[in-house]
Amino acid sequence: MQHGFCRNFLDGMAMLIGDLAADEYERFLKLPEFGGSDAVVRLRATCAGRSALVLEDEPVLAGRLVGALQNAGFARIVHVTTGYRALAAATRERFDVIV
Repeated sequence: MQHGFCRNFLDGMAMLIGDLAADEYERFLKLPEFGGSDAVVRLRATCAGRSALVLEDEPVLAGRLVGALQNAGFARIVHVTTGYRALAAATRERFDVIV
């Protein structure tokens, strides 16, 4: 169940980044295809305490990605701008999600 729910989140994140402002995040997750009104609660419960590594060199897109992950409840988010730094970070520590 959790893997499917996180998959829906990641699939929807592309739409979020391209089309929605951060303040519309919860409204987006409440759509029926993302679980309805309790989707935000389920998402935050699933992602709480987890870590994410974000590899993105474009500042605006990186900011939106990090913001979406923070809103989802991720406890720790590491942002890097190069593949080299991403490999170094992933070698040093374990991440639950790499975007």
